[in-house]
Amino acid sequence: MRLRRLAAVIFLLLLLPGCGGRSISHRLVVSSMGMAGGNDGLTAVLEIIRGEENVRITAKGRDLNALFTDAERQTGKQLYLGAMQSIIFSGVADADELRALLMQLLRDGRISPNAQVALCENALSILGETVTGDDITALLTRQYTATRQNGLKELVNLLDGEGRDGLLAWLTAEDGTLRATGVVATGQQDYRDPWQPDKLCLMLLRRAPEMRLTVPVAAGEATILLRRMAVAGVHFTAKGAVVTITAEATVRTVNGGPVSRQILEQALEDALRRQLLQMNDRMRSTESDLLGMGARAALAGREDEPIDFAGMEYRLRTVLRDPCGLLE
Repeated sequence: MRLRRLAAVIFLLLLLPGCGGRSISHRLVVSSMGMAGGNDGLTAVLEIIRGEENVRITAKGRDLNALFTDAERQTGKQLYLGAMQSIIFSGVADADELRALLMQLLRDGRISPNAQVALCENALSILGETVTGDDITALLTRQYTATRQNGLKELVNLLDGEGRDGLLAWLTAEDGTLRATGVVATGQQDYRDPWQPDKLCLMLLRRAPEMRLTVPVAAGEATILLRRMAVAGVHFTAKGAVVTITAEATVRTVNGGPVSRQILEQALEDALRRQLLQMNDRMRSTESDLLGMGARAALAGREDEPIDFAGMEYRLRTVLRDPCGLLE
């Protein structure tokens, strides 16, 4: 009964006007926005909540304020932006351009700092009859375990910070199906060049809690479940950085004959090292700092020395568990 009364009170408060403003029921409630930048200013598709089926409005302006004013001029109604859950950008060249847009959104004051942000190739066409703002928000909030990192305010913090890069989801919509087909690291140079991260990268960025790895060993293979993978420390030498990685590994299956613990531990280390070296290549090619090496170098008094991502080495410390007694 108390919950019903509380819900009724909240509903009535939402209908009341603010100081000098109109009630929400007399305004257009924007749920999502797809925005494209260009030399002529900004163009956006705004999804408006209306009954059982949402509608879309296309607006233009030299900046966000002019864009929202254009939408209100077209409809003759004020916009309510407090319910906006997702914002998709296209045509954003780099971190500086994205940050400028995000700061405009934050300064507006009407948009939630937790609104989810993503990138795509064409933000003006991704919102349509088959893909709605609810679909985009649902995908972004389940794509990673730490959805807060996709939020408007948190992305600004990542862009302004000196730590590890974050990941922006890259969305595509084909045949009416919305998918997250890649990512863009917040520190990479070209925001129009998405790439597909592997599970190991996502674990180190705390975007995935675990991963299954099939390791060739002896005449067969073993399936390993990896958890709690993290950077435990970084040691800088004259040759470069040595990164210590820790993880918990559990043997799930072993096929192709008996395998000793020592052989499987070595095979697992080799497989993980290959993936880590591939991540080095990714950081070098995109100029992104997925492990926060720049901040670690500054703490070690080496901030003036460039990070050689391609030459980074890894020391692996894995705890291998065999609860079913599959190893010799």
